[in-house]
Amino acid sequence: MLPSLRFDRNDLAFEVAASAFNDSETLQYQYFLSGSDPAWSSWTTKRERTYTNIPPGLHHFRVRARNGRGEISREGEFTFSILPPWYRTWWAISLYFLLAFTGCFMVWKYWKMLQAHRLALVQAKELAQERIVRERLQQANANLKVANERLKQANKLKDEFLATTSHELRTPLTAILGFTEVLKLETPEDASQREFLNIIEESGNRLMHTLTSLLEIAKLRAGVLEVKREAVNLGRQAAEVVRMFSEEARKKDLTLKLIEQPKPVLALVDRHAFERILSNLLGNALKFTEVGSVTVSFEQNEEMVTMKVTDTGIGIDDAFRPHLFEEFRQESDGLSRSHEGSGLGLAITARLVELMHGEMHVESRKGHGSIFVVSFPVQEAPATMVRQRIPGLGTGEAG
Repeated sequence: MLPSLRFDRNDLAFEVAASAFNDSETLQYQYFLSGSDPAWSSWTTKRERTYTNIPPGLHHFRVRARNGRGEISREGEFTFSILPPWYRTWWAISLYFLLAFTGCFMVWKYWKMLQAHRLALVQAKELAQERIVRERLQQANANLKVANERLKQANKLKDEFLATTSHELRTPLTAILGFTEVLKLETPEDASQREFLNIIEESGNRLMHTLTSLLEIAKLRAGVLEVKREAVNLGRQAAEVVRMFSEEARKKDLTLKLIEQPKPVLALVDRHAFERILSNLLGNALKFTEVGSVTVSFEQNEEMVTMKVTDTGIGIDDAFRPHLFEEFRQESDGLSRSHEGSGLGLAITARLVELMHGEMHVESRKGHGSIFVVSFPVQEAPATMVRQRIPGLGTGEAG
């Protein structure tokens, strides 16, 4: 069995003797210990060899002798091992690994706890902020609800005021226009009073038009305007409206024309609402056109009839176009505006088109004129009486 020595007994002294030679006085020895000597030692007559601090591991101590005649004996060898210290044993190393793994695990666990703690603090802060925002939002919603109720009440009072005022003004205004017409019939054409009567009539008609617009917008906002949708020949209806505006176009030296279709153009609309729509569009086109023409044309496919009112007027600025169909809005306003009007015509037109399930949009370029495009469904259910609120102005019923 291979001898093993503890690490604290790693200082060894070897004593040798050469049994192969008789002349011991002339004998010389040579030593070599693996792990300690880099090579064979020099020849010496000493029979002892001492080694200190021999490292752990397997070692081979070798020795040989030489006599006076130079003959070298056979090598002698002693094999032994030095055990490592306890802190370098396999179980100690395993313990080191275990401790290192445990330490790393604890550091990782501590880092995760710090991360979780930071995350919890952040979440708690976010929740506190969300709670504050939610409370403020609830308060804002409550304030907004109160403001909406007040706004609804104000809108209701305004609509009632507009309707009442318009109705009260129409009665005396009708009388004024009627008496003006009678006075015009009784006044000669060349009389000086005739000019004042024309001014009174023109101003009265303008005021009557504004009052009519106010009444219509009030009805539309209240959702009580009734429309009877039926199959209407839009070409024939448009011809009558164009004929009403022919004198106004002649006064401004403008060309007003209707491009007639070879066959009837039928759509499901309310006859009077359609006349109002086309009248508003033609009135605007003639008002904002100084040179050129105003044209009404139709196109038809399987589902829709499209009417286009094209003019060569001043056009519409791109920045104002999103506000074109808003109530009381005009591109030029205040004392600097170039054209008179209440700003209700296009708002009424848009709501009437929507009420009859139609669509409307505008194509325009500033300084090059405008094209108002209105489309109505060709076929639908039989003629129906409709009573509904315009989206955004209230709710109602549609039959």
